[in-house]
Amino acid sequence: SRVTELLLTGEPIGATEAARLGLVTRSVPDGSFEAEAESLVGRFDALSSAALRSLVKVLRRTAESVLDDLAHAERVYLDELMTTEDATEGLQAFVERRQPVWRHA
Repeated sequence: SRVTELLLTGEPIGATEAARLGLVTRSVPDGSFEAEAESLVGRFDALSSAALRSLVKVLRRTAESVLDDLAHAERVYLDELMTTEDATEGLQAFVERRQPVWRHA
């Protein structure tokens, strides 16, 4: 429900909150990304490559399904939302750095 709230409000969050919500698996201090990445990749050495290949297959199929859902969301955004008066007002208000005046149309 918090993610839904973030989507509806557009509220920005920091790395700590994103990690708490499970939107990211971890955040690392500046300058330590490469070491953290190498450590994570090194953990795969102890695992079965056959099992990892199978998992990657499943993840790719899941990603395809997510991409289909995203394509649907994009169509709704472009074909429905962006044709409304409120969409035009929102963009204009952003450019003019002012609060939008919604017509709910």
